[in-house]
Amino acid sequence: MSFTSVTGFAGGSVLSGFAGALQKCYWRGVPFSVTGEITHKGRKVAMHDYPFRDGGWAEDMGRAPRAFEFTGYLTGDIGPIMQLLLDTASEAPGPGLLIHPTIGAQRVMLLSCATAIRKEAMRVIECRFQFIEAGAPNLILSLIATAVSVVLAASSTLTSLGSSIGHGAGPAATHGAAVIAEGQAVVGSFGATCIENAADPAGLIGMATGITMTDPNNVSLGRFIVGNVSNPVPCLVDGNGTPDLPATVAELTGTIAAGRTTLTGAVTAASAAATAFTADTGLAMANSLAAVTEALRAVLTDPADQVRIFVDLSRWTFTDKVGADEPGLAGQMAVMRDSMAALCRRVALTSLAQASAAYRPISYQDALTVREAVADAIAVEMLAAGDAGDDESYTALRALRLAVVDDLTTRGATLPQMVTAILPAPLPSLAIAQRLYRDASRSDEVTDSADVPHPAFLPNVLQVLAR
Repeated sequence: MSFTSVTGFAGGSVLSGFAGALQKCYWRGVPFSVTGEITHKGRKVAMHDYPFRDGGWAEDMGRAPRAFEFTGYLTGDIGPIMQLLLDTASEAPGPGLLIHPTIGAQRVMLLSCATAIRKEAMRVIECRFQFIEAGAPNLILSLIATAVSVVLAASSTLTSLGSSIGHGAGPAATHGAAVIAEGQAVVGSFGATCIENAADPAGLIGMATGITMTDPNNVSLGRFIVGNVSNPVPCLVDGNGTPDLPATVAELTGTIAAGRTTLTGAVTAASAAATAFTADTGLAMANSLAAVTEALRAVLTDPADQVRIFVDLSRWTFTDKVGADEPGLAGQMAVMRDSMAALCRRVALTSLAQASAAYRPISYQDALTVREAVADAIAVEMLAAGDAGDDESYTALRALRLAVVDDLTTRGATLPQMVTAILPAPLPSLAIAQRLYRDASRSDEVTDSADVPHPAFLPNVLQVLAR
């Protein structure tokens, strides 16, 4: 056991002299050299004192947040510039990321930062920091963890599907070009279906969700630009942390065109992978099909449309005149056809699961509806895999289904339920929103819940959120 393995600092054999004592530390991405570190650990203790009693009671309130004290230096000609960057990082609001050579990456809050310049070391700026663990609300961590578990389960499922197709259809692929052509026909048909779904009319409307709420003439688009683009887990964001979605019609048109080009290229690559399919290229085949489904998911920016379309894709089938019970070459072609079609559906399920993780339910019932739709789609393929004796695919799909159910159940539990509101008379949505929530800005939400063509004429009995 070496000094380096225990402390994380490089030993003298790696660095020497003054440079050997300095290891890089990063605060909000700004590097500085660190020479000392003190970590304060312990328990949160509430002391209870009682009058006319000796001593007291120390109540254990759980683990105390760890506090860190660092000493370090900025050196060289760019030291003053780095000090300015460090000042900016230290005065930024909220918690930040600290990367230290011994404690690793930590999400912390800065308590204090001090710099000093001494005449005996004019090219060295001394730094002192005090940090404390920032932590996070348990609920937020739970929501993020369940959504991330779906993404990880989808990735694991994809690996298992690649192994399974290699074992199942790999032997059939050795029977010649006719069998390979059958697999290519299946993949080509699936790719054509994906390209067709990219032009889904409802999906095209959903793509407009990211457009700015006003057009260049400052005309409000109001409730007609709604959707489910919001994501509870980190997604594509710009430098300010807002979703990186098309802001104008021109940007949206370019995004759709680029997305369809990517999708077409992915379909071509998947067809090429099917042409070269062998028992050893099962994972490559699964990954190429995943590239197709993920390209389709990228084109459909609204997760609600993604869920709807991928539920349909999970029921996709390919039929031809080759019988499954025919002997010889025809039988091997049937094996290739059925195995490749099953792979296409199951890869679509991995994208469906990821779409469900990006979906933002508006109510408890909405979360349950999506959960049942996705879980039922996965259960169908689980049953098919089990009947076929494909234990590897069955186990992977079961884990994927559990992750989806856990995610939507956890997120749905935090949402209000839909209830029936009975009003004395039909009213406009603005009046209903003000009456129910004391918030007229929720009028569009009320209109969407009522599913009526015009916000000025809502029925006196409608479904609304309980809070």
